[in-house]
Formats: sequence, C-alpha cells, structure tokens
Amino acid sequence: MATLVTGAGVDRSIVLDCRVTDSKVTATHTVLFGEVKAVHFGPIDASLIYLDRGYRSL
Repeated sequence: MATLVTGAGVDRSIVLDCRVTDSKVTATHTVLFGEVKAVHFGPIDASLIYLDRGYRSL
C-alpha cells in the first residue's frame, strides 16, 4: 500500500493526510484539529448516502 507524508495509507478514493495540532475535550467527545500535509485523489467510486435507515449508492 502506498503512503503519504505522515505514513497514512492510501486505500480510499480521497485521503487527507494530517498532523494533529491540537485537541479539545468536551463533555462527551474529544475534538482533534489537524494541519493537512497531503491530499490524495484516487479513482472515483459511486457516491454513498444514508437514507431511510440504510446506505445506498447513487
């Protein structure tokens, strides 16, 4: 598998390779903030949506 700048694997249609720059803890979640180091656009696949309690391709 190919990798990007930070070692992120390239196995999806679009990959954002980020370095975490900060994190904030909220009542129920931890929010991560990142700096984008590289972007990879792979082959275009069918779009996927969630509708009527199920996933569907467009």
